[in-house]
Amino acid sequence: MKSSLLYYLALSGYLMLSSAQAATIQVLVDPQNPIEGETFTLKFVAEGNLSGQPDFQPLSNILTITGHKEGLRSYSNGLTSSARYIWALSVKAPKTGVITIPSIAFGQDQSPEFDLTVTAMPTQISTKVAFIQVKTDRTESYVQAQILITIDLYLDGKFDETFISPIRFSRTDVELTHLTEHFPYIGNIQKQGVTYHHYQSIFAAFPETSGPLTLEPILFRGGKIPGYKRRSFFSIRPKATITTLKSAPISLNILPIPDMAKGNAWIPAQQVQLLETWSQDPPEFTVGESITRTLSLMATGLTAAQLPDLHPASIPQMKQYPDQPSINTEVIQGKRIGIRQEKMAYVPTQPGPMLIPALSIPWWNTETKRQQVVTLPSRTITVLPAAESAQTSYNTQPNPVHPSVTPTPATSTPPPQTTSVVLLLVWVMTLIAWGLHWRTWHRPHKQTPNTAPSSASLKALKASCNAQDAALTYQHLLAWGRAQMTPFHLATFAHQLDEPGKQSIENLQTALYHPEHPSWNQGQQLYHSLQQWQQHAPKATPASSLTPLYPRTI
Repeated sequence: MKSSLLYYLALSGYLMLSSAQAATIQVLVDPQNPIEGETFTLKFVAEGNLSGQPDFQPLSNILTITGHKEGLRSYSNGLTSSARYIWALSVKAPKTGVITIPSIAFGQDQSPEFDLTVTAMPTQISTKVAFIQVKTDRTESYVQAQILITIDLYLDGKFDETFISPIRFSRTDVELTHLTEHFPYIGNIQKQGVTYHHYQSIFAAFPETSGPLTLEPILFRGGKIPGYKRRSFFSIRPKATITTLKSAPISLNILPIPDMAKGNAWIPAQQVQLLETWSQDPPEFTVGESITRTLSLMATGLTAAQLPDLHPASIPQMKQYPDQPSINTEVIQGKRIGIRQEKMAYVPTQPGPMLIPALSIPWWNTETKRQQVVTLPSRTITVLPAAESAQTSYNTQPNPVHPSVTPTPATSTPPPQTTSVVLLLVWVMTLIAWGLHWRTWHRPHKQTPNTAPSSASLKALKASCNAQDAALTYQHLLAWGRAQMTPFHLATFAHQLDEPGKQSIENLQTALYHPEHPSWNQGQQLYHSLQQWQQHAPKATPASSLTPLYPRTI
């Protein structure tokens, strides 16, 4: 109901803005030659004063409408302003050949008829001038485990107007990220006496639920002008030969979390490492002196957001002050590696031997399909006494002192007046020092307000949404989400939003990974849906502040 109200308000504003202009309506198709059974976009772009809303009912008789979006864009050159309203329909053509798009009524205004040519679904994977290969590093995996998807494209020479369809799955609960640039040039390869230019792109997919999963065919379409060389400025460019290819679908089986998997967190990875470093090498422990321990958990095939808190065991004879964890995801040689670092400052409170407990993290090896445990073994350390008590022995029996008579050398005794003056000066200096000490320790300290990590990321997210910047919005959305919950998976989180918010995220991912990078203009809708989610989401309880590292005692 609310979205309908916003739609009518936007349309009314558009009609007021363009009231002085005559109405013109264009019909556009993307891509220009759609394939039978594949979804394509049919756009109606209106400029000027429309007399009513569109009626798309005649289209339903010849096309299958799977989605419907609207958008208003305003343009200004400093002197005049204009508005353009766009209706974008996601449609499928049930048959091949020429299909006539009928005239659509916009009140008293009419769109022109449009002839659409639908081509047959390609059945070939390769031709003499091009071929495509799509492969995954495994056909059976686990929930939330990484599946690498590699798309190899081989072209004989230069193609014009190339198009590669985005990766699609039979389900929508799959988080997809790009590990490489968009089809960079790899090199040349010889096949059957033909030299091909090799282009490659690698993706990482993380299914959220178990069950059968199908990687849909990838479509390639490109135009090539064979043997064409421009001889002069007036040369007529011949018509390009269109090549259309389709990869084979790939069936995947996603397994649930095994019953034998132990631990508080599910860590499906190819390799896991747990490392320990100290601020001193080798570490030295002294009563009252701080030393920092850094724990690093690294997992190949996972993002940093999927890694759990390490929770090292406490040591009774030490005060412990944890720092904010650091998470980072890197791509090294085509492999995604999640890294989580946690720092802890330790301050020993008493000397002697102490035990640092072992730390174990269970994880699931996706290569061997077995449970494994990575462990830092326990270690016994020796804490030295504080510097001022270094002369104190651990022996509880004091050394016996035998009285002896020692001749005292003769010394001159100062006059009583000199002694009184010296004592008076010492007393005055003591008062001055005590006063300065009291002022220093009782001076009020400025308190720096603690801003929640999600506050800054939310402001950055709002700015990128208002700017309709797809890349920045995606980056800030992940940063904001990870500040809200751990682990954070965008595909799963999208299902917690309302329908417009879910659709905004799906279109955002399409805009990022579509080869032609279509425009994305749903930033404000996405931010509105996030605000609605925050109003109903459970509030997190703020963690209590830690004791100061060096508490002051007066």
